[in-house]
Amino acid sequence: MIFQKLGNHFIIVIFGMSLLLLIVSSIRAFVSSKNRFELATKDILKALFKRLSFVLLGAILAIPLFAISLSIYFEIPLLDTPIKIQKLIESIDSTNISKLRNEFWLCVAWALTPLSLALLYLFTPAKSTAYGRARWAEKSDIQKMGLNCERGFILARAWGKKIKYDTPLSTLVIAPPGTGKTSAIIIPNLLSIPNSQVVIDVKGEICSLTAGYRQKKLLNQVFIFNPFGEDSNFHFNPFNLERMSKLGFAEKTAIVRQVGSTIFPKPKDEKDSHWRETAKTFFEFAAMHNIEKYGYTTLYEIYRFPKKDWTDELEDKYFDEKEKREELGEEVNTFRLLLRQIAENETLHDNIRDDARRFLGTPANEFGSVLSTFSTKMSIFGDLRVKELTDQNSFMPERLREDNITLYIKCLEKDIPSLSPIIRILLETIVKELMSRESTDPKERIYLELDEVMRFGELDFMIELPSISRSYNLPNIFAAQSYAQIRKHYSQEDLEIMLDTVAYQVVFRANRQQAAEDISKEVGDFTAHKKTTSSQDIKILQSYSTSEEAKRLVTAQDILNIPKDKVLILATGHKATPILAQANFYFKDRTERQKTKIKKENK
Repeated sequence: MIFQKLGNHFIIVIFGMSLLLLIVSSIRAFVSSKNRFELATKDILKALFKRLSFVLLGAILAIPLFAISLSIYFEIPLLDTPIKIQKLIESIDSTNISKLRNEFWLCVAWALTPLSLALLYLFTPAKSTAYGRARWAEKSDIQKMGLNCERGFILARAWGKKIKYDTPLSTLVIAPPGTGKTSAIIIPNLLSIPNSQVVIDVKGEICSLTAGYRQKKLLNQVFIFNPFGEDSNFHFNPFNLERMSKLGFAEKTAIVRQVGSTIFPKPKDEKDSHWRETAKTFFEFAAMHNIEKYGYTTLYEIYRFPKKDWTDELEDKYFDEKEKREELGEEVNTFRLLLRQIAENETLHDNIRDDARRFLGTPANEFGSVLSTFSTKMSIFGDLRVKELTDQNSFMPERLREDNITLYIKCLEKDIPSLSPIIRILLETIVKELMSRESTDPKERIYLELDEVMRFGELDFMIELPSISRSYNLPNIFAAQSYAQIRKHYSQEDLEIMLDTVAYQVVFRANRQQAAEDISKEVGDFTAHKKTTSSQDIKILQSYSTSEEAKRLVTAQDILNIPKDKVLILATGHKATPILAQANFYFKDRTERQKTKIKKENK
């Protein structure tokens, strides 16, 4: 009978349709992009698996739905359906065949409902990525980005949780003045992370709001480096005896040259480098002479090197010459006598003696210009307030790993031009020393929170550190007003390297069109469907066409108009999936506000 044949072949029909749908879906997934090679293998497999799941689910559900429908329409107990439906079909005669046919096909319709829905899904236009795949992040994306909601450095808030990361990676904060990066990024983390931290505090508010809590509750030793303030308790000398005594001549020379490069940086628009380079060489000569002779030196003593009276340092030969020439009425320059003494001193390294001979042979007028350049660049180290803080050394940078220490580097905005050399030297010394040993122990992790660091001038480690911070357990947080500010002090190439190596970016509202364009370009495009309609007076004659085009997920106008309490989080490798988050302002949290009221004790 026809119904028996239909019943016997129902399962074959179902699985045949399933196989056909699977083939169609596979082809569709492969060609869903205009260029199939744009699809990563992982994406293709994921799409195929998703469609396979829908097809198989529809096929599996078809059988029980068919049995249940038959049981209901023919009043057959569900468990007896396979046996009694066969007898029912055999007992049917031509008088009620039409009724059976209607009920039978109704059962088939119910059974095919899941497959029909799967078919509808499969032939719904796929989301193309031909012109870009940018989209807003969902909560399920944060783990792929290396983020979590439990522990680590706080970036912002989203989905009712604090978004954090607990790895020694770098973050770049892009925030124009007044957008709240200090209140939303730096202060909340100083109030939560007990690890050692080095903090640039331009306005002085960071220290006043967090030092007490870090000292009393997070059990940190608190140090303040503030050359022009009265609260400084940290001393720093890059050429201290403890450090120099452990090094050979070549290592000492490398440190001296590093400091010299910081004090005598090469300007981008420099046309004649002679005077700067020669003044830098003189700095290196003076520093190495003092270190080799006394075991250490200070920046103040190097500043005074060509100015001081060297009479007491002269050997008998040169002292007697000085006395005789003065008896003849000559004005004797003891420094030039010292240069001759150094040049003939066989106990000193040949490099130092060679430099002394070089400067002895320099014409007086030229040498005077060299010393003038030297004195101008070194003038800040002649300030007695700076001298007091750079004559000694409070601790070696390695202690930041051994103990929980917070070092606040305070510098008012008006003092940045004059104090930037000593602050650059301090930062470079700390970072270079800490990069002498790798570390993976979370307890030894040291956070560098460098607010407004670009304003202090070029730092050697700025471009290098993000790519190697994991190895040395040195997560660093750079805060800049815009990409343009980074270009100003470094270069476009350096900016691109930094954007490639920092793990995360936190972007606040931009103030300038170009800055907003830079951020918008970083996020990228998504593929939009554009529907066009032909112009016809008679509506029924109009034709429609759909095309694809690239559209920015976040336009420059969007960046310029981000609400003050919103930020974008961009993760390297996932920049096309930005997180729209809430800024984590400490003053909006009652518990955090209470922490800032704890005052530091002077010890």
